[in-house]
Order: sequence, then structure tokens, then C-alpha cells
Amino acid sequence: MMKTGQKPEVLAEIARWGQDYKTHFETVDSEERYKWGAIQWFQTHWDIKAEDFPGMLENALAKVSNLVSGGKYFPKAMLLEYVHWRPEEAREMFRTFYDETLPLWDRVEVLQEKVKEYTKIREEQEGKKISDYQDLRAAILYLTLRYPGKYVFYKTRMYQNFRDKVHFVETETDENKQYANYRNYRVLLHLIHEEAVKDEELSAMHHARLDEDCYQDEDNWILAFDIMYYGATSTQKLPEDLSGYWPTLEEYNPRITTEMWAEALRNPEVITPTRMLMLQKMLELGGESSCYRLSQVYGNIPNHYNGTGKWIGIKVKKYFSCPDCIVNGENCYFVIPFLGRNIKKEGYSWRLRPELKKALMEYNKEFGPYIIEKTEIGKNTKTDVPLNTILYGPPGTGKTYHTVYYAVAIVEGKLLREVMEEEYDSVLERFQQYKREGKIEFTTFHQSYGYEDFIEGIRPKTENGR
Repeated sequence: MMKTGQKPEVLAEIARWGQDYKTHFETVDSEERYKWGAIQWFQTHWDIKAEDFPGMLENALAKVSNLVSGGKYFPKAMLLEYVHWRPEEAREMFRTFYDETLPLWDRVEVLQEKVKEYTKIREEQEGKKISDYQDLRAAILYLTLRYPGKYVFYKTRMYQNFRDKVHFVETETDENKQYANYRNYRVLLHLIHEEAVKDEELSAMHHARLDEDCYQDEDNWILAFDIMYYGATSTQKLPEDLSGYWPTLEEYNPRITTEMWAEALRNPEVITPTRMLMLQKMLELGGESSCYRLSQVYGNIPNHYNGTGKWIGIKVKKYFSCPDCIVNGENCYFVIPFLGRNIKKEGYSWRLRPELKKALMEYNKEFGPYIIEKTEIGKNTKTDVPLNTILYGPPGTGKTYHTVYYAVAIVEGKLLREVMEEEYDSVLERFQQYKREGKIEFTTFHQSYGYEDFIEGIRPKTENGR
């Protein structure tokens, strides 16, 4: 039952990362088991009454490794300096810090203020700025070592990376931004934990790895953290979740790779401008759309897209000699470029096959912004650039840059690819010359200048009143 107001897609993504964690369990375990070992070591060696308190604490923190250090981040080292400086004050500070009857944020501030007192004295002595490093990450680490399960390791960047990957919606607030982040982290961690405890196989694998030198993590909270850490630091992308779409690869496989789709996209006899335009529009909508939605967003009737999608399948099937997919005695063509599913409001939804989607994205990276609107090309020209072309894309995608290629291709009657294969400086020089000759006009409109202003501002030039 979803109690946090998160979309089902968020929970599905969390579950998928849990499955991927399980798939790579042996590798992850070999790299991350030290976390449970560090907790067990601290639990075994922590003693607030130790005669040599600094020595005890240094030993208890001996196995935290990069959980609380790395790069130019040294909270453990600075904490131990403070403890050696004023051992008894530090002992009492930890009594307060570990007192669960007191508010969490108050205890965190006590820890930070005490270590900061030490760094201020060092700053006066050395005449330079010295950090105490006792941020929320460090404080939560010390609490996790003492009370694992109630507290769980925390890293701001790790949380934010995983939050963005699963599209988690933050709901918790606080005047202090770092506290707000932590509150939202706990909500996300609970969602991961719920998924982890559902998976009996994963739980069994997890507990089987924990030997006597490891904290036993009976409630799986450190496991939940480890799944988040794995997902946040993973450089790989999860395979697309295609459950619920027809056909599965077992039911029908067109046998077209990303490289083959890239070849088809570059062949105008297979993927004509009209077909390319439909694919690009679908990509803009996230890679999936019904014909009804395409018509609502971009115009044209749904049957226009239905027919175009069918012809993409027909041409690509013939080009690559794909196997037949017979449905009710007839060949089904949409399964070549798409997968499908029924949706309540819009009828049937088409989804770009993963290989086609990847090829389209690579195509756009190579050739820049794509054509979003077009009219027929003039009959007396060899160019493949429509005379009415709009380059669409967010800032920074190279619309102005690529305009030079498009304009020169139109003026010179050449294929766009031929012009784009030339040195840009050479094309730009001709572009500037055509501008001087009046063959090209380059106009920039103010943001407040509307389409109607432009159209209504056009007036015909007349001769002799005609």
C-alpha cells in the first residue's frame, strides 16, 4: 500500500533497482560488506566508560573506511583531534549525543559546536581557515554505528542521485535545507526498505553473507541503504521495463539491432521525412504515444499516424527481411518498430522499440535538432531540405549553428548530408556571401513578438498599383 503519495512508477523503479542489486549481488557484496563489519566492530569496542576514552574511540572507528572520509573530507580525523584535546569534555559530549531522549537536531548541534571550538583555537594558532567537517553525514554515521536500524548511513549526493533516477517526489520540508534533505531521504529509504523485505530471496541472500564479524541487520535497514547506494553510484542504465507490452521477444523478434536501425534512419527511401517526423515526435513524447495523443499535440488526424506507423513497419520489414508476425491471418507490421499496449483513455499506445529509440537519440546527437514541421520540397531542386522547415529544440542544442547548413543546402540545391560533410567554416563563408547577395535573410524576433505580428506585418510590393 502506497502511503507516501508517490506515483506507482516510482515504486516500480525502486523495485527494479532492487532486482538489479540482486543480479549483481556477489560483486556488490565483495565491495560493500565492510559496512556491516564496521558497525559490528564499533558495537564490540565502544565503551563510554573506557579509561582511555580517546584510544577507545579511535579503535572503535578503525573500520569505518570511506563511510566518513574521502578526498578532502576528514570528519573522523578532526573528531579524534578534538577528543585527544579534551578527553573528558568529549566523553560528556558523546553522553549527550547518544542520549535518545533528546531531540536529534539539538544533539547534532552539540557535536558540531564542540568540535568547532577546537578548530577555532587551531585557526587562531595557525592563522588559516580550518574546517571541522562535522556535517550531517558524519553525525548520522556516528549515530548509525551506535544505534543501527534506528539510524542509517546518509550521504546527501547519494540520496539526490537516486532520488532523480527514480523520480522520487519530495514531500518533507524544513527551514534548514540539509534537515529537509534528510527527512526526504528517510521517506525514500522507507520505500526501498518496503521493497527489500518483500523479496524473500534477496533477504535470504543478504543474511547468508553476514558472518560473525558482521552486524546481523535483522530488519534489513542497512541493506536498504546499500541498494540506494548501489543505484545512486551505478553508471549503467537499467533495461527498459517492457512488462505489459505486446509482443514479447519470445512472441515475436524482428531481429533488428540499434546499428541496423541507424542504417534505416539514414536511408530516405526507407524512412521518409514524414516517417522520420512521426518517430521524432514520439521520441519527444518520451518514446511512447497513442495516435490520438500525437494528433492532439501535433495536429493531423489519428489515422495519419496509424498509417505512417504501418508503413514504417512495411518498409523496414522489407529492407531487413524481417520474419512475419501473423495475427488473425494477416501480417502485423507495427510490431517491427513498436511495442503496444491498451490504455484506458486513448485506446492503443505504441512504444518505440529500445533499439530504435537508442538509434534515434544517436541520430539527433549526430545531426543536431530535428525537423518538426515541413512542407513539400520544390520540384526544381535536388535538396532534401523542405522550404518550410522549423528547427526545434531547447537552448544549446545547436539550432542557430545548424541553420547555416540548412540554408546553404536550400540555396545551392544540395542534399543536407553533402553540405554537412564539408568544413563548417567553408559553409559559413558561403552563408555570409548569400546573405550579402540577399538570398538569405536571418531575422531575430523579440520574445514579445508574436506570430500574428509577423504574418500581419507582411505587405506585398506592388508595381503600377497592381
